[in-house]
Amino acid sequence: MRYLLFSGGLAIAGALVERAALGTEEAALGFTIGFAAGLAVFRTQLRALWWPTLAVSRDAVYLIRRKQASIIPWQSIAEVLGEGRLVTLRLASPLASSDGSPVEQIQLEARKLGTAHAVLLQTLQRYAQGRSARMVLPDDARVRRTFAVPP
Repeated sequence: MRYLLFSGGLAIAGALVERAALGTEEAALGFTIGFAAGLAVFRTQLRALWWPTLAVSRDAVYLIRRKQASIIPWQSIAEVLGEGRLVTLRLASPLASSDGSPVEQIQLEARKLGTAHAVLLQTLQRYAQGRSARMVLPDDARVRRTFAVPP
């Protein structure tokens, strides 16, 4: 919504500039250029629509992106480390990726998940300690229903 409002505002500004500069009644070119500039300038706001969602359950970590989910069982996670701005999930044994290549670690950027680095790191480290630490989390069926993850 903000994207379209911003683009519309620039479109109106472009039309006003064209009318003032050329002194014409019609301002379609200025409107079009302003709208296109608004789409280009504010484009970074749309990036959040493609950012992943992280969901955790008692049995797995779900990395959901564009209606596709990567499911990492907690038993597969050997340790959770903070490396710079990334939180790294080191896997006990390699998992197969969508293209068939083995994945030994998964790096998460807290900012793209809508949280602070320290919070994400501490939370995942606490849940990785064992099943008893994860008993406060929802079960897998509830997470799958909430995020529309196919069974």
